Parts: sequence; structure tokens; C-alpha cells
Amino acid sequence: MADQIDRSGVRRHAALLPLMIDTVIKSVGVGLTQIDAVSYSKGPGSYTGLRVGLSTAKGLCLALNKPLIGISTLLALSYAIEHLKDGDHCITMIDAGRQEVYHGVYNHNHLLMSGESPFIINQENWDHHFGQFNSSIYLCGDGINKVKDLRIHNQNTVFVTEEVLARYMVKPALKKFLTLDFENLAYAVPEYLKAPSYKKIS
Repeated sequence: MADQIDRSGVRRHAALLPLMIDTVIKSVGVGLTQIDAVSYSKGPGSYTGLRVGLSTAKGLCLALNKPLIGISTLLALSYAIEHLKDGDHCITMIDAGRQEVYHGVYNHNHLLMSGESPFIINQENWDHHFGQFNSSIYLCGDGINKVKDLRIHNQNTVFVTEEVLARYMVKPALKKFLTLDFENLAYAVPEYLKAPSYKKIS
């Protein structure tokens, strides 16, 4: 049953994504041959969505002979916070089920300081990893709902409930494009950060 659900999801994603791409290309008035590169979300995120997204991106790159750019979903989400000041931190969190999130800690230049890994939300864990932050902290993503019941001692903590949007990939993708930081088409794989859990259906 789980396999049937997953396959059905794959079919829906695979059918809809090319139509969405076609709509976007037509709306901006360019042809696919005019693009310079293809960027995709490396993960974490929906297992089905990541697989379909990467396979579609690879297909476009192979057909058009264009480079492939992979962007961490957690990094892209940090770009939802604009005008970070020197010393500020952005902690992005994506719900990973139960009391766990995928998280990444970035500085004001969106450089990874730590994380991009699963993180168990509890008071002791939070205090140990983030209790020493004195400057402004921006918590961003759907995973921050699991943090709201904790005692956050930093008075300069800002909660930003934000979805992961494709437009947040533009700036980090452009940085990688300008530095020729491309993925290997043959070996690029999604970064799930943890293996999927399966529920036995009786």
C-alpha cells in the first residue's frame, strides 16, 4: 500500500512539474534554449518531491546541455530573511516529524555555521546549542512551531513562519553560477538527511 501511494505521488509530481515549467517559461517570454543553467532543491524535503525535481532538472540539463546547480532547501529558506546585520544568525527549520526538525544555522552572509542535519527539539538541546547566542536570532520555516513552547532566553529572537519558495533559490543559485559551482549530472543525488521511516500496514 505504501509503495502504491508513493508511486501515485511520483506520477502526479512527474506529470505536473513539466507543465509548471512550461507555464513559467512562457510567462517570462523566453525559450528553454535561452536559459543558462537549471537549479534544483537538493533537500531536505519531501522524498518524492526531491526525487522528481532532481530527475526533471537532470533531464533538462542533458537535453539542453546546461549546467546543474544544487541548492540546500535550508539555505534557500534563509534568504526569506532580508537585511541581516553583522552578528545576526538565521536558524532555518523544516518539520521532520515527531519532535524533530531539519535545521541549519547561517550567519548574516548566509554562510553555514552549523547544522544541515536533524535536530531534536527539547529545552536541554536548545540551550546547549543556541543558548549562547546574544545577537538577533531569526527562526524561519514550518519547523519553528515546535520551538514556541521552549523558554527562549534571547530577547532578540524573531519567529518567521515562512514556506520554502522557489524564488529563495535565485540568489544562492546565482552565486554558484558565477563561481562555476555546478553539480555532476551523473552523481547528483537528493540530500534527505535521514532515511524515510515506514509504517507497517496490517
